[in-house]
Amino acid sequence: MNAMDQSLYEIGRTYSDAHYQPESRLVGTSVRGGCAYALMLVASGDQADCQEAELIVPEVIAYQEQDTDRSDFGLFKTSPDAEGYTDQNWAAFCGGYLMHIPRAYSDWVSDSCLKQIEGAVLRACAFIQKRDVTPSYTNISLLSASVLTVAGEMYGASEYLEEGRRKVRELVEYINLTGGFQEYSSPTYYGVNFSALCWMGMFVEDEEIHDLVIRIQERMWRTTAAHFHTPTGQLAGPHSRAYGNLLQHYAGAIKYYLYKVLGDVFDLGDSVAHGGDTTYAALAAIQEVACPEDAREMMLNSNYPRLVEETVRTDGRALDAEYAGSFIQMTTYLTDRYALGTVNTSEVWYQRRNLMVYWKSRGNALEALTEQVRENDKRVERRDGRCWCVQNQGRALMLHDLSDLAARSLSAFSIVLTLESQEIPELWIGGKEDRVLPRPFVNGRRLFLRSGDLFVRIQFLGQGVGEFEARGEIRAVVDGVEFVFDLYRGEEIAVGEENLQNVFCAYALEVREIHGGFTHEHFWEAFSGCDIETEISEEGVLTRWRGSDTVLELVPTGESGAFRYAGKVDGFTISPKRWIEEPI
Repeated sequence: MNAMDQSLYEIGRTYSDAHYQPESRLVGTSVRGGCAYALMLVASGDQADCQEAELIVPEVIAYQEQDTDRSDFGLFKTSPDAEGYTDQNWAAFCGGYLMHIPRAYSDWVSDSCLKQIEGAVLRACAFIQKRDVTPSYTNISLLSASVLTVAGEMYGASEYLEEGRRKVRELVEYINLTGGFQEYSSPTYYGVNFSALCWMGMFVEDEEIHDLVIRIQERMWRTTAAHFHTPTGQLAGPHSRAYGNLLQHYAGAIKYYLYKVLGDVFDLGDSVAHGGDTTYAALAAIQEVACPEDAREMMLNSNYPRLVEETVRTDGRALDAEYAGSFIQMTTYLTDRYALGTVNTSEVWYQRRNLMVYWKSRGNALEALTEQVRENDKRVERRDGRCWCVQNQGRALMLHDLSDLAARSLSAFSIVLTLESQEIPELWIGGKEDRVLPRPFVNGRRLFLRSGDLFVRIQFLGQGVGEFEARGEIRAVVDGVEFVFDLYRGEEIAVGEENLQNVFCAYALEVREIHGGFTHEHFWEAFSGCDIETEISEEGVLTRWRGSDTVLELVPTGESGAFRYAGKVDGFTISPKRWIEEPI
Protein backbone atom coordinates (compact mmCIF):
# COMPACT_ATOMS: atom_id res chain seq x y z
CA MET A 1 0.00 0.00 0.00
CA ASN A 2 1.12 3.57 -0.60
CA ALA A 3 1.03 6.10 2.26
CA MET A 4 -2.48 7.31 1.38
CA ASP A 5 -3.91 3.79 1.26
CA GLN A 6 -2.11 2.89 4.47
CA SER A 7 -3.73 5.82 6.28
CA LEU A 8 -7.16 4.71 5.04
CA TYR A 9 -6.52 1.12 6.07
CA GLU A 10 -5.49 2.25 9.56
CA ILE A 11 -8.75 4.17 10.02
CA GLY A 12 -10.84 1.05 9.43
CA ARG A 13 -8.44 -1.20 11.26
CA THR A 14 -8.12 1.06 14.34
CA TYR A 15 -11.88 1.24 14.85
CA SER A 16 -12.30 -2.52 14.33
CA ASP A 17 -9.37 -3.41 16.62
CA ALA A 18 -10.86 -1.25 19.38
CA HIS A 19 -14.30 -2.88 19.12
CA TYR A 20 -13.24 -6.47 18.42
CA GLN A 21 -14.58 -9.03 20.91
CA PRO A 22 -12.19 -12.04 21.02
CA GLU A 23 -14.80 -14.19 22.78
CA SER A 24 -17.45 -13.84 20.07
CA ARG A 25 -15.00 -12.88 17.30
CA LEU A 26 -17.32 -10.07 16.24
CA VAL A 27 -16.79 -6.32 16.05
CA GLY A 28 -19.03 -5.22 18.88
CA THR A 29 -22.11 -7.35 18.30
CA SER A 30 -22.10 -6.93 14.53
CA VAL A 31 -21.92 -10.02 12.33
CA ARG A 32 -21.34 -7.78 9.32
CA GLY A 33 -18.52 -6.09 11.22
CA GLY A 34 -16.95 -9.48 11.91
CA CYS A 35 -17.00 -10.34 8.20
CA ALA A 36 -15.41 -7.01 7.32
CA TYR A 37 -12.76 -7.42 10.01
CA ALA A 38 -11.79 -10.85 8.67
CA LEU A 39 -11.17 -9.25 5.27
CA MET A 40 -9.14 -6.43 6.85
CA LEU A 41 -6.98 -8.91 8.75
CA VAL A 42 -6.21 -11.02 5.70
CA ALA A 43 -5.47 -7.90 3.64
CA SER A 44 -2.68 -6.95 6.06
CA GLY A 45 -0.67 -10.00 4.99
CA ASP A 46 0.46 -10.56 8.58
CA GLN A 47 0.53 -14.24 9.54
CA ALA A 48 -1.00 -13.70 12.99
CA ASP A 49 -3.78 -11.56 11.47
CA CYS A 50 -4.54 -14.24 8.89
CA GLN A 51 -4.73 -16.89 11.61
CA GLU A 52 -7.19 -14.74 13.56
CA ALA A 53 -9.26 -14.24 10.41
CA GLU A 54 -9.49 -18.02 10.00
CA LEU A 55 -10.99 -18.19 13.50
CA ILE A 56 -13.50 -15.44 12.69
CA VAL A 57 -14.81 -17.01 9.46
CA PRO A 58 -16.61 -20.05 10.98
CA GLU A 59 -18.02 -17.88 13.77
CA VAL A 60 -19.71 -15.41 11.40
CA ILE A 61 -20.87 -18.18 9.07
CA ALA A 62 -22.60 -19.79 12.05
CA TYR A 63 -25.05 -16.84 11.93
CA GLN A 64 -26.06 -17.64 8.35
CA GLU A 65 -29.25 -19.60 7.68
CA GLN A 66 -28.15 -22.90 6.11
CA ASP A 67 -31.44 -24.79 5.97
CA THR A 68 -32.48 -24.90 2.31
CA ASP A 69 -36.12 -25.29 3.29
CA ARG A 70 -36.19 -21.95 5.10
CA SER A 71 -37.21 -18.76 3.33
CA ASP A 72 -34.19 -17.03 4.87
CA PHE A 73 -31.72 -19.54 3.43
CA GLY A 74 -28.43 -17.73 2.77
CA LEU A 75 -29.19 -14.70 4.96
CA PHE A 76 -27.04 -13.64 7.93
CA LYS A 77 -28.25 -12.42 11.29
CA THR A 78 -27.28 -8.85 12.14
CA SER A 79 -26.14 -9.81 15.65
CA PRO A 80 -26.18 -12.88 17.93
CA ASP A 81 -29.18 -11.63 19.89
CA ALA A 82 -31.26 -10.65 16.84
CA GLU A 83 -34.67 -12.27 16.76
CA GLY A 84 -34.55 -13.89 13.36
CA TYR A 85 -33.09 -12.44 10.17
CA THR A 86 -34.06 -8.79 10.42
CA ASP A 87 -32.13 -7.17 7.57
CA GLN A 88 -32.29 -8.74 4.12
CA ASN A 89 -29.28 -6.71 2.96
CA TRP A 90 -26.95 -8.75 5.15
CA ALA A 91 -26.58 -11.53 2.55
CA ALA A 92 -25.01 -9.04 0.12
CA PHE A 93 -22.92 -7.23 2.75
CA CYS A 94 -21.56 -10.29 4.53
CA GLY A 95 -21.26 -12.36 1.36
CA GLY A 96 -19.38 -9.52 -0.30
CA TYR A 97 -16.81 -9.15 2.47
CA LEU A 98 -16.18 -12.89 2.70
CA MET A 99 -16.07 -13.36 -1.07
CA HIS A 100 -13.08 -11.10 -1.52
CA ILE A 101 -10.87 -13.11 0.80
CA PRO A 102 -10.55 -15.97 -1.72
CA ARG A 103 -10.77 -13.64 -4.73
CA ALA A 104 -7.88 -11.38 -3.69
CA TYR A 105 -6.01 -13.19 -0.90
CA SER A 106 -6.43 -16.95 -1.42
CA ASP A 107 -2.74 -17.61 -0.75
CA TRP A 108 -3.00 -16.22 2.77
CA VAL A 109 -5.60 -18.63 4.20
CA SER A 110 -6.03 -22.39 4.39
CA ASP A 111 -7.97 -24.57 1.97
CA SER A 112 -10.37 -25.39 4.78
CA CYS A 113 -11.16 -21.69 5.30
CA LEU A 114 -11.59 -21.16 1.57
CA LYS A 115 -14.04 -24.05 1.41
CA GLN A 116 -16.13 -22.62 4.25
CA ILE A 117 -16.25 -19.24 2.52
CA GLU A 118 -17.27 -20.85 -0.78
CA GLY A 119 -20.30 -22.48 0.84
CA ALA A 120 -21.31 -19.27 2.62
CA VAL A 121 -20.95 -17.11 -0.48
CA LEU A 122 -22.93 -19.48 -2.71
CA ARG A 123 -25.71 -19.56 -0.09
CA ALA A 124 -25.66 -15.75 -0.04
CA CYS A 125 -25.94 -15.75 -3.84
CA ALA A 126 -29.01 -17.98 -3.62
CA PHE A 127 -30.71 -15.54 -1.28
CA ILE A 128 -29.68 -12.50 -3.35
CA GLN A 129 -31.05 -14.09 -6.53
CA LYS A 130 -34.31 -15.03 -4.85
CA ARG A 131 -34.77 -11.58 -3.31
CA ASP A 132 -33.99 -9.73 -6.56
CA VAL A 133 -33.97 -6.09 -5.38
CA THR A 134 -35.14 -3.53 -7.92
CA PRO A 135 -32.62 -1.21 -9.60
CA SER A 136 -34.21 1.77 -7.82
CA TYR A 137 -32.58 0.41 -4.66
CA THR A 138 -29.29 1.40 -6.26
CA ASN A 139 -26.72 0.62 -3.57
CA ILE A 140 -28.06 -2.85 -2.76
CA SER A 141 -28.66 -3.59 -6.44
CA LEU A 142 -24.99 -2.83 -7.18
CA LEU A 143 -23.80 -4.72 -4.11
CA SER A 144 -25.93 -7.72 -5.11
CA ALA A 145 -24.55 -7.61 -8.65
CA SER A 146 -20.99 -7.53 -7.33
CA VAL A 147 -21.49 -10.69 -5.23
CA LEU A 148 -23.29 -12.53 -8.04
CA THR A 149 -20.79 -11.65 -10.78
CA VAL A 150 -17.54 -12.10 -8.86
CA ALA A 151 -18.70 -15.30 -7.12
CA GLY A 152 -20.29 -16.60 -10.32
CA GLU A 153 -16.96 -16.39 -12.15
CA MET A 154 -14.84 -17.54 -9.22
CA TYR A 155 -16.90 -20.66 -8.51
CA GLY A 156 -18.04 -21.42 -12.05
CA ALA A 157 -21.67 -20.71 -11.10
CA SER A 158 -22.95 -19.55 -14.50
CA GLU A 159 -26.48 -19.04 -13.18
CA TYR A 160 -25.27 -16.43 -10.70
CA LEU A 161 -22.95 -14.78 -13.24
CA GLU A 162 -25.83 -14.39 -15.67
CA GLU A 163 -28.10 -13.05 -12.93
CA GLY A 164 -25.45 -10.49 -12.03
CA ARG A 165 -25.15 -9.51 -15.70
CA ARG A 166 -28.92 -9.03 -15.87
CA LYS A 167 -28.87 -6.80 -12.79
CA VAL A 168 -26.09 -4.63 -14.20
CA ARG A 169 -27.93 -4.24 -17.52
CA GLU A 170 -31.17 -3.48 -15.69
CA LEU A 171 -29.47 -0.83 -13.56
CA VAL A 172 -27.95 0.86 -16.64
CA GLU A 173 -31.38 1.00 -18.27
CA TYR A 174 -32.85 2.47 -15.08
CA ILE A 175 -30.14 5.14 -14.77
CA ASN A 176 -30.63 6.06 -18.43
CA LEU A 177 -34.34 6.82 -17.83
CA THR A 178 -33.39 10.11 -16.19
CA GLY A 179 -29.59 10.23 -16.40
CA GLY A 180 -29.37 10.20 -12.59
CA PHE A 181 -29.23 7.90 -9.58
CA GLN A 182 -32.48 7.52 -7.66
CA GLU A 183 -30.59 7.33 -4.35
CA TYR A 184 -29.29 10.82 -4.92
CA SER A 185 -26.23 12.62 -3.53
CA SER A 186 -25.96 10.31 -0.53
CA PRO A 187 -22.76 10.12 1.56
CA THR A 188 -24.09 6.77 2.77
CA TYR A 189 -25.25 5.08 -0.42
CA TYR A 190 -22.51 6.45 -2.67
CA GLY A 191 -19.89 4.77 -0.49
CA VAL A 192 -21.61 1.39 -0.95
CA ASN A 193 -21.93 2.07 -4.68
CA PHE A 194 -18.26 2.89 -5.13
CA SER A 195 -17.24 -0.17 -3.11
CA ALA A 196 -19.35 -2.54 -5.24
CA LEU A 197 -18.27 -0.89 -8.50
CA CYS A 198 -14.59 -1.05 -7.52
CA TRP A 199 -14.79 -4.78 -6.74
CA MET A 200 -16.43 -5.55 -10.07
CA GLY A 201 -14.04 -3.29 -11.95
CA MET A 202 -11.07 -5.03 -10.35
CA PHE A 203 -12.15 -8.65 -10.53
CA VAL A 204 -14.88 -9.36 -13.11
CA GLU A 205 -13.36 -10.73 -16.31
CA ASP A 206 -16.56 -10.75 -18.38
CA GLU A 207 -16.02 -7.95 -20.92
CA GLU A 208 -19.61 -6.70 -21.04
CA ILE A 209 -20.02 -6.50 -17.28
CA HIS A 210 -16.58 -4.94 -16.79
CA ASP A 211 -17.26 -2.26 -19.41
CA LEU A 212 -20.66 -1.38 -17.95
CA VAL A 213 -19.49 -1.12 -14.33
CA ILE A 214 -16.57 1.12 -15.32
CA ARG A 215 -19.01 3.39 -17.15
CA ILE A 216 -21.40 3.42 -14.17
CA GLN A 217 -18.50 4.29 -11.86
CA GLU A 218 -17.37 7.11 -14.14
CA ARG A 219 -20.94 8.46 -14.23
CA MET A 220 -21.13 8.33 -10.45
CA TRP A 221 -17.83 10.20 -10.15
CA ARG A 222 -19.04 12.93 -12.51
CA THR A 223 -22.28 13.25 -10.53
CA THR A 224 -20.29 13.36 -7.30
CA ALA A 225 -17.94 16.00 -8.73
CA ALA A 226 -20.87 18.19 -9.81
CA HIS A 227 -22.18 18.22 -6.22
CA PHE A 228 -18.83 18.37 -4.44
CA HIS A 229 -18.34 21.74 -2.75
CA THR A 230 -14.61 22.33 -2.75
CA PRO A 231 -14.51 25.22 -0.21
CA THR A 232 -16.19 23.12 2.52
CA GLY A 233 -15.19 19.62 1.38
CA GLN A 234 -18.80 18.45 1.43
CA LEU A 235 -20.98 16.46 -0.92
CA ALA A 236 -23.61 19.17 -1.30
CA GLY A 237 -27.23 18.39 -0.57
CA PRO A 238 -29.92 17.40 -0.78
CA HIS A 239 -29.16 13.89 0.47
CA SER A 240 -31.45 10.89 0.07
CA ARG A 241 -29.72 9.48 3.16
CA ALA A 242 -27.01 10.66 5.52
CA TYR A 243 -25.97 9.64 9.04
CA GLY A 244 -24.54 13.08 9.85
CA ASN A 245 -24.29 16.61 8.50
CA LEU A 246 -20.59 17.36 8.07
CA LEU A 247 -18.36 14.64 6.57
CA GLN A 248 -15.45 15.69 8.79
CA HIS A 249 -17.51 14.95 11.92
CA TYR A 250 -18.51 11.33 11.29
CA ALA A 251 -17.59 8.20 9.35
CA GLY A 252 -19.31 9.16 6.09
CA ALA A 253 -18.70 6.27 3.69
CA ILE A 254 -18.06 8.39 0.60
CA LYS A 255 -15.34 10.50 2.20
CA TYR A 256 -12.80 7.67 2.07
CA TYR A 257 -13.22 7.42 -1.70
CA LEU A 258 -12.95 11.20 -2.01
CA TYR A 259 -9.68 11.04 -0.08
CA LYS A 260 -8.51 8.21 -2.33
CA VAL A 261 -8.99 10.51 -5.35
CA LEU A 262 -8.13 13.93 -3.88
CA GLY A 263 -5.48 13.06 -1.31
CA ASP A 264 -4.57 15.55 1.41
CA VAL A 265 -6.48 18.31 -0.40
CA PHE A 266 -9.53 16.66 1.17
CA ASP A 267 -9.82 16.87 4.97
CA LEU A 268 -10.87 13.45 6.32
CA GLY A 269 -11.63 14.86 9.76
CA ASP A 270 -12.88 12.48 12.45
CA SER A 271 -14.25 8.96 12.03
CA VAL A 272 -15.62 8.21 15.50
CA ALA A 273 -19.31 9.01 15.08
CA HIS A 274 -21.10 6.17 13.26
CA GLY A 275 -17.73 4.46 13.29
CA GLY A 276 -18.98 1.19 11.83
CA ASP A 277 -18.73 2.75 8.39
CA THR A 278 -14.96 3.07 8.77
CA THR A 279 -15.16 -0.32 7.04
CA TYR A 280 -15.23 1.68 3.82
CA ALA A 281 -11.91 3.32 4.66
CA ALA A 282 -10.28 -0.11 4.73
CA LEU A 283 -12.09 -1.17 1.56
CA ALA A 284 -11.04 1.99 -0.30
CA ALA A 285 -7.44 1.29 0.78
CA ILE A 286 -7.35 -2.05 -1.05
CA GLN A 287 -9.51 -1.11 -4.04
CA GLU A 288 -8.76 0.45 -7.43
CA VAL A 289 -10.86 3.52 -8.22
CA ALA A 290 -11.82 4.53 -11.77
CA CYS A 291 -12.32 8.29 -11.39
CA PRO A 292 -12.18 10.17 -14.73
CA GLU A 293 -9.66 13.02 -14.83
CA ASP A 294 -12.35 15.59 -15.73
CA ALA A 295 -14.30 14.70 -12.56
CA ARG A 296 -11.18 14.97 -10.42
CA GLU A 297 -10.32 18.30 -12.02
CA MET A 298 -13.80 19.65 -11.30
CA MET A 299 -13.41 18.79 -7.63
CA LEU A 300 -9.93 20.31 -7.39
CA ASN A 301 -10.55 23.44 -9.49
CA SER A 302 -14.26 24.16 -9.48
CA ASN A 303 -15.72 27.18 -11.23
CA TYR A 304 -18.40 28.92 -9.19
CA PRO A 305 -21.20 29.80 -9.08
CA ARG A 306 -22.64 26.54 -10.42
CA LEU A 307 -26.27 25.42 -10.60
CA VAL A 308 -26.95 21.68 -10.85
CA GLU A 309 -30.52 20.55 -11.57
CA GLU A 310 -30.77 16.79 -11.85
CA THR A 311 -33.90 14.66 -12.15
CA VAL A 312 -33.39 11.47 -10.20
CA ARG A 313 -36.76 9.75 -10.55
CA THR A 314 -39.74 9.84 -12.86
CA ASP A 315 -42.81 7.63 -12.90
CA GLY A 316 -40.84 4.93 -14.72
CA ARG A 317 -40.84 6.56 -18.14
CA ALA A 318 -37.81 7.92 -19.95
CA LEU A 319 -37.02 11.59 -19.47
CA ASP A 320 -37.19 12.92 -23.03
CA ALA A 321 -38.77 15.78 -24.95
CA GLU A 322 -42.18 14.09 -24.73
CA TYR A 323 -42.05 13.41 -21.00
CA ALA A 324 -44.82 14.86 -18.86
CA GLY A 325 -45.44 13.44 -15.43
CA SER A 326 -44.41 13.36 -11.80
CA PHE A 327 -40.71 13.57 -11.02
CA ILE A 328 -38.21 14.02 -8.22
CA GLN A 329 -35.48 16.53 -8.86
CA MET A 330 -32.63 17.83 -6.77
CA THR A 331 -31.41 21.39 -7.15
CA THR A 332 -28.00 22.45 -5.88
CA TYR A 333 -26.47 25.93 -6.04
CA LEU A 334 -22.77 26.20 -5.25
CA THR A 335 -20.69 29.36 -4.82
CA ASP A 336 -17.19 29.92 -3.49
CA ARG A 337 -18.78 30.65 -0.08
CA TYR A 338 -21.72 28.25 0.34
CA ALA A 339 -23.78 25.42 -1.13
CA LEU A 340 -27.59 25.20 -0.89
CA GLY A 341 -29.44 22.09 -2.03
CA THR A 342 -33.09 21.01 -2.00
CA VAL A 343 -35.31 18.30 -3.47
CA ASN A 344 -38.60 19.31 -5.10
CA THR A 345 -40.58 16.63 -3.25
CA SER A 346 -39.67 13.91 -0.77
CA GLU A 347 -40.75 11.79 2.12
CA VAL A 348 -40.06 13.04 5.62
CA TRP A 349 -37.47 10.87 7.36
CA TYR A 350 -34.77 11.71 9.88
CA GLN A 351 -32.00 10.40 7.60
CA ARG A 352 -33.20 12.47 4.64
CA ARG A 353 -31.64 15.90 4.10
CA ASN A 354 -34.40 17.58 2.10
CA LEU A 355 -32.79 20.99 2.58
CA MET A 356 -29.08 21.43 3.25
CA VAL A 357 -26.78 24.47 3.44
CA TYR A 358 -22.99 24.31 3.90
CA TRP A 359 -20.51 27.14 4.48
CA LYS A 360 -17.47 28.19 6.50
CA SER A 361 -17.69 30.69 9.36
CA ARG A 362 -15.53 33.75 9.85
CA GLY A 363 -13.11 31.55 11.82
CA ASN A 364 -12.99 29.06 8.91
CA ALA A 365 -15.04 26.47 10.84
CA LEU A 366 -17.45 24.22 8.92
CA GLU A 367 -21.14 24.94 9.46
CA ALA A 368 -24.29 23.21 8.24
CA LEU A 369 -27.97 24.13 8.31
CA THR A 370 -30.50 21.38 7.73
CA GLU A 371 -34.17 20.58 8.26
CA GLN A 372 -35.75 18.03 10.55
CA VAL A 373 -39.33 17.11 11.47
CA ARG A 374 -40.00 16.11 15.07
CA GLU A 375 -43.03 14.44 16.53
CA ASN A 376 -43.39 14.50 20.32
CA ASP A 377 -39.89 16.05 20.44
CA LYS A 378 -38.35 13.01 18.75
CA ARG A 379 -37.05 12.81 15.20
CA VAL A 380 -39.45 11.15 12.77
CA GLU A 381 -37.84 7.74 12.28
CA ARG A 382 -40.46 6.39 9.89
CA ARG A 383 -40.97 7.59 6.33
CA ASP A 384 -44.11 9.60 6.90
CA GLY A 385 -45.67 12.56 5.11
CA ARG A 386 -44.14 14.63 2.31
CA CYS A 387 -42.62 18.02 1.82
CA TRP A 388 -42.33 20.16 -1.30
CA CYS A 389 -39.73 22.72 -2.25
CA VAL A 390 -38.82 25.18 -4.99
CA GLN A 391 -35.37 26.77 -5.21
CA ASN A 392 -33.82 29.59 -7.19
CA GLN A 393 -30.06 29.89 -6.62
CA GLY A 394 -29.61 30.82 -2.92
CA ARG A 395 -33.34 30.99 -2.14
CA ALA A 396 -35.68 28.16 -1.20
CA LEU A 397 -39.36 27.87 -0.31
CA MET A 398 -40.45 24.75 1.60
CA LEU A 399 -43.93 23.47 2.44
CA HIS A 400 -45.09 20.75 4.83
CA ASP A 401 -48.78 20.07 4.20
CA LEU A 402 -49.89 17.66 6.92
CA SER A 403 -53.16 16.61 5.31
CA ASP A 404 -51.54 13.32 4.23
CA LEU A 405 -50.74 12.29 7.80
CA ALA A 406 -52.75 9.54 9.46
CA ALA A 407 -54.44 9.78 12.85
CA ARG A 408 -52.02 9.89 15.80
CA SER A 409 -51.43 11.09 19.35
CA LEU A 410 -49.47 14.31 19.71
CA SER A 411 -47.84 16.24 22.51
CA ALA A 412 -45.67 18.22 20.07
CA PHE A 413 -45.16 18.51 16.32
CA SER A 414 -42.36 20.72 15.07
CA ILE A 415 -40.43 21.72 11.96
CA VAL A 416 -36.83 22.38 12.99
CA LEU A 417 -33.91 24.02 11.23
CA THR A 418 -30.68 23.03 12.96
CA LEU A 419 -27.49 25.03 12.59
CA GLU A 420 -24.45 22.88 13.35
CA SER A 421 -21.95 25.47 14.53
CA GLN A 422 -19.14 25.88 17.04
CA GLU A 423 -20.64 29.11 18.37
CA ILE A 424 -23.92 31.01 18.52
CA PRO A 425 -24.02 33.26 15.46
CA GLU A 426 -25.14 36.85 15.34
CA LEU A 427 -28.94 36.72 15.40
CA TRP A 428 -31.69 39.21 14.61
CA ILE A 429 -35.33 38.63 15.49
CA GLY A 430 -37.71 41.11 13.95
CA GLY A 431 -34.83 43.51 13.29
CA LYS A 432 -33.37 43.44 16.79
CA GLU A 433 -30.00 41.83 17.47
CA ASP A 434 -30.19 39.25 20.23
CA ARG A 435 -27.89 36.39 21.26
CA VAL A 436 -29.66 35.59 24.52
CA LEU A 437 -31.27 32.19 24.05
CA PRO A 438 -33.81 30.68 24.21
CA ARG A 439 -35.82 33.37 22.47
CA PRO A 440 -39.40 33.00 21.19
CA PHE A 441 -40.62 34.32 17.84
CA VAL A 442 -44.12 34.70 16.51
CA ASN A 443 -45.67 33.23 13.38
CA GLY A 444 -44.38 35.09 10.30
CA ARG A 445 -41.51 36.85 12.07
CA ARG A 446 -38.35 37.49 10.03
CA LEU A 447 -35.27 35.83 11.48
CA PHE A 448 -31.68 36.49 10.44
CA LEU A 449 -28.30 35.06 11.25
CA ARG A 450 -24.84 36.18 10.21
CA SER A 451 -21.71 34.08 9.86
CA GLY A 452 -18.83 36.23 8.60
CA ASP A 453 -20.02 37.84 5.38
CA LEU A 454 -22.76 35.26 4.90
CA PHE A 455 -26.32 36.13 5.87
CA VAL A 456 -29.25 33.74 6.16
CA ARG A 457 -32.84 34.93 6.31
CA ILE A 458 -35.57 32.58 7.58
CA GLN A 459 -39.30 33.14 7.81
CA PHE A 460 -41.81 30.56 9.07
CA LEU A 461 -45.55 30.76 8.47
CA GLY A 462 -47.99 28.05 9.46
CA GLN A 463 -51.31 26.96 10.91
CA GLY A 464 -51.29 24.82 14.03
CA VAL A 465 -53.34 21.83 15.14
CA GLY A 466 -56.85 22.76 16.31
CA GLU A 467 -56.84 25.95 18.36
CA PHE A 468 -53.06 25.92 18.82
CA GLU A 469 -51.44 29.04 17.41
CA ALA A 470 -48.24 28.08 15.58
CA ARG A 471 -45.17 29.72 17.10
CA GLY A 472 -41.43 29.33 17.29
CA GLU A 473 -38.38 29.47 19.51
CA ILE A 474 -34.63 29.77 18.88
CA ARG A 475 -32.63 27.52 21.20
CA ALA A 476 -28.95 26.92 21.90
CA VAL A 477 -28.04 23.23 21.76
CA VAL A 478 -24.80 21.31 22.26
CA ASP A 479 -23.73 21.49 18.62
CA GLY A 480 -25.17 24.87 17.65
CA VAL A 481 -28.59 26.50 17.37
CA GLU A 482 -32.10 25.27 16.59
CA PHE A 483 -34.94 27.23 15.00
CA VAL A 484 -37.99 25.33 16.26
CA PHE A 485 -41.42 26.04 14.78
CA ASP A 486 -44.22 24.31 16.69
CA LEU A 487 -47.46 23.34 15.02
CA TYR A 488 -48.55 21.86 18.33
CA ARG A 489 -47.15 21.74 21.84
CA GLY A 490 -49.13 20.87 24.95
CA GLU A 491 -50.97 18.01 26.61
CA GLU A 492 -51.10 14.80 24.62
CA ILE A 493 -54.12 14.74 22.35
CA ALA A 494 -55.50 12.33 19.76
CA VAL A 495 -55.91 13.87 16.32
CA GLY A 496 -57.58 12.36 13.28
CA GLU A 497 -57.14 13.10 9.61
CA GLU A 498 -59.92 15.66 9.82
CA ASN A 499 -57.90 17.63 12.41
CA LEU A 500 -54.88 17.83 10.12
CA GLN A 501 -56.51 18.98 6.88
CA ASN A 502 -55.53 22.64 7.22
CA VAL A 503 -52.36 22.18 9.28
CA PHE A 504 -49.22 23.27 7.46
CA CYS A 505 -45.81 24.84 7.84
CA ALA A 506 -44.19 26.89 5.09
CA TYR A 507 -40.86 28.60 5.37
CA ALA A 508 -38.56 30.60 3.15
CA LEU A 509 -34.80 30.57 3.42
CA GLU A 510 -32.44 32.95 1.65
CA VAL A 511 -28.64 32.92 1.72
CA ARG A 512 -26.72 36.02 0.66
CA GLU A 513 -23.17 37.24 0.65
CA ILE A 514 -22.66 40.86 1.75
CA HIS A 515 -19.14 42.22 1.52
CA GLY A 516 -17.46 45.31 2.92
CA GLY A 517 -18.55 47.31 5.94
CA PHE A 518 -21.71 46.14 7.64
CA THR A 519 -24.32 48.43 9.13
CA HIS A 520 -27.87 48.02 10.37
CA GLU A 521 -29.08 49.99 7.34
CA HIS A 522 -27.27 47.67 4.93
CA PHE A 523 -28.89 44.71 6.64
CA TRP A 524 -32.44 45.95 6.23
CA GLU A 525 -31.86 47.24 2.73
CA ALA A 526 -30.63 43.84 1.58
CA PHE A 527 -33.67 41.99 2.92
CA SER A 528 -36.48 44.54 2.68
CA GLY A 529 -39.58 43.58 0.76
CA CYS A 530 -39.09 39.82 1.20
CA ASP A 531 -42.18 38.11 2.58
CA ILE A 532 -44.02 34.80 2.62
CA GLU A 533 -47.78 34.47 2.17
CA THR A 534 -50.22 31.55 2.01
CA GLU A 535 -53.76 30.83 0.96
CA ILE A 536 -55.71 27.68 1.89
CA SER A 537 -58.15 26.14 -0.59
CA GLU A 538 -59.80 22.76 -1.07
CA GLU A 539 -56.86 21.70 -3.23
CA GLY A 540 -54.18 22.58 -0.68
CA VAL A 541 -52.04 25.50 0.45
CA LEU A 542 -50.91 28.06 -2.10
CA THR A 543 -47.55 29.30 -0.82
CA ARG A 544 -45.72 32.30 -2.23
CA TRP A 545 -42.51 34.06 -1.26
CA ARG A 546 -41.83 37.45 -2.76
CA GLY A 547 -38.16 38.36 -2.67
CA SER A 548 -36.53 41.57 -3.77
CA ASP A 549 -35.80 40.15 -7.22
CA THR A 550 -37.69 36.84 -7.50
CA VAL A 551 -40.99 35.13 -6.66
CA LEU A 552 -41.11 31.50 -5.54
CA GLU A 553 -44.40 29.60 -5.43
CA LEU A 554 -45.69 26.17 -4.46
CA VAL A 555 -49.04 25.74 -6.19
CA PRO A 556 -51.58 22.93 -5.57
CA THR A 557 -52.06 20.90 -8.74
CA GLY A 558 -55.42 19.42 -7.82
CA GLU A 559 -54.05 15.95 -8.52
CA SER A 560 -54.47 13.07 -6.09
CA GLY A 561 -51.56 11.12 -4.70
CA ALA A 562 -48.17 12.11 -3.41
CA PHE A 563 -47.26 14.75 -6.01
CA ARG A 564 -49.75 17.48 -5.28
CA TYR A 565 -47.72 20.68 -5.64
CA ALA A 566 -45.83 22.30 -8.49
CA GLY A 567 -42.96 24.69 -7.91
CA LYS A 568 -42.77 27.95 -9.81
CA VAL A 569 -39.97 30.50 -10.17
CA ASP A 570 -41.13 33.91 -11.39
CA GLY A 571 -44.29 32.30 -12.76
CA PHE A 572 -42.53 29.51 -14.67
CA THR A 573 -43.18 25.93 -13.49
CA ILE A 574 -39.99 23.97 -12.84
CA SER A 575 -39.50 21.06 -15.22
CA PRO A 576 -37.48 17.83 -15.07
CA LYS A 577 -33.82 18.28 -16.03
CA ARG A 578 -30.95 16.02 -17.01
CA TRP A 579 -27.54 17.01 -15.72
CA ILE A 580 -25.76 14.56 -18.05
CA GLU A 581 -27.38 14.01 -21.45
CA GLU A 582 -25.34 11.05 -22.66
CA PRO A 583 -26.61 7.56 -21.74
CA ILE A 584 -24.25 5.10 -20.09
